[in-house]
Amino acid sequence: AMSMLTRLEGCVPGWMLDEEHICHSGCAAGTELEKFICNARDLGVLTGSEAETLIHTLHQHMENFYKRVSALQNGRVSKPIYVQCEESEEAAADQKEATTTTTTTKGG
Repeated sequence: AMSMLTRLEGCVPGWMLDEEHICHSGCAAGTELEKFICNARDLGVLTGSEAETLIHTLHQHMENFYKRVSALQNGRVSKPIYVQCEESEEAAADQKEATTTTTTTKGG
């Protein structure tokens, strides 16, 4: 298993593995949050409709995470959503610099 993981890490950009880990962690946290919401409902802290609204929204977010994992595993992803990678940081810095230059030029 370790040698397979090492080969995988060599073939896949690091942000993809990080992104998959974030999605799995998000789903695990969502499962725990759902238990918490159900417990609050059972104790009378939340009404049934309040709990259902929260759980429904939570399930939508978890579905997005599951779809993202599937897309990552099937090679249908070209850029990160949840992970800030160096390429994204450089592009953001370039965009900020261009905006600052344009603003300075217009104002001066």
